[in-house]
Amino acid sequence: MQGHKFLFTSGSWIGEGKITMNALEEELSFFTRWRSHHPDPDFIEFESTQEIQIAGHSDIMNNEYFFSDFVKGRFEVELENQAWGKVYGEGIIDENFIGWEFRGNDVGFEGYEYYQLQEDGSYRVKAEFSTGEDFHTTISGKIWKQLATTSSS
Repeated sequence: MQGHKFLFTSGSWIGEGKITMNALEEELSFFTRWRSHHPDPDFIEFESTQEIQIAGHSDIMNNEYFFSDFVKGRFEVELENQAWGKVYGEGIIDENFIGWEFRGNDVGFEGYEYYQLQEDGSYRVKAEFSTGEDFHTTISGKIWKQLATTSSS
């Protein structure tokens, strides 16, 4: 869609960056992997999964995304994970940008994720999430297409 490879082609994207949380004084490094699944070549709707691991920790946070209703640069997004359950948001897309926001839901979770396409095909990532005044997280980083691995005989 709009020339984007991230999310709109089947495959894996990997990345890294920094996370800051209001409950901690230090900035933490993270690693991420996105996997998109496209059984429908017309992109009417599709699923993507995201794994996030904080450097030095064995726990992996799993996010399940469902993207749908693509109309005139806008779309719907559903996020499900073990911490918040399901939250729903709205997104926008243009030739250099993919982003979505979650606002006004029953669980008190709000936030956004923005992906800015770079000249080399990677994306700069910026995200912020909060659950009321208790928890606030800021994320910045970069993702890129994972190269296919080949095995030698």
